[in-house]
Amino acid sequence: MVVGAKPGPRAKYGVGVVSGIDWDSVFRTWRVVVRFDEPVGTYYGRPIRGSRTFPGNVHIVGADERPFSSMTPMEIEELHEVRRKEFWRNIDPASGLTDPSIRSLD
Repeated sequence: MVVGAKPGPRAKYGVGVVSGIDWDSVFRTWRVVVRFDEPVGTYYGRPIRGSRTFPGNVHIVGADERPFSSMTPMEIEELHEVRRKEFWRNIDPASGLTDPSIRSLD
């Protein structure tokens, strides 16, 4: 199950299969390629059939983690926020990137 990605599922969540990994040279980290079981919305009018996202946004069915199916939408949002903050804490400083949610509007 994927939470957050580009393009993101219309309902914020999508179920599919991890079909590959690739290196993101901008963020200097790995991304996983997810192929959704069914289209999960549209992006520029085209159906979203897959996505590339960071590993923290993928929840593997059968993993030790609590399954999303037993969580409320609010709990899933909170978990996603924890993982987002963890990602930005661990980003390679050499990338020069910062968390866009903490940028000031100077």
